[in-house]
Amino acid sequence: MGTEELVQGDACHLGAHSSLTCSLFFSLSLSSWRVYTGKFANTTGLTQCYDCPVGTYQAASGTSSCVLCDVGTSNSVSAQSSCTDCNHGTFANVTGLSTCLSCLPGTFMASQGAVVCDLCSNGTAIGSYGYTDQCLSCRPGTYALQGYSACADCAAGKSQSLPGMSSCVDCAMG
Repeated sequence: MGTEELVQGDACHLGAHSSLTCSLFFSLSLSSWRVYTGKFANTTGLTQCYDCPVGTYQAASGTSSCVLCDVGTSNSVSAQSSCTDCNHGTFANVTGLSTCLSCLPGTFMASQGAVVCDLCSNGTAIGSYGYTDQCLSCRPGTYALQGYSACADCAAGKSQSLPGMSSCVDCAMG
């Protein structure tokens, strides 16, 4: 295939433009340049391509639209060819997020790419937002039920000598 110079005024087809600034491959018609990944051209006759906005991506070149990031992923930078899995302690339960959401206190997420966070189990708690992959075991003298954001002290007349418990026991008489 030979190369041809672009003639000013040539109309580009969808997914292409006639500027070298975002070209990747010379198209088969040799009258326009294709759009890089992470960019799109949604009308004919463009002289430049548009960046895919945050929360979207485009893995293919020569396209006329971008794709929303899937659940469990996000993208905080424009013009990207993919989205990134949510980190530990974060989640994305809807498509098109620019950043993953932090797990709430009392919840955690140990894996990447989460759609929801898990509740802390009985005897454990976590009081911070996100960025945690596990709940912490309650110390002796405290307890927590599922989803607690903090371990609670045993009430007067009750005790707990073991870590990681979900209740306290009555003190022995005497």
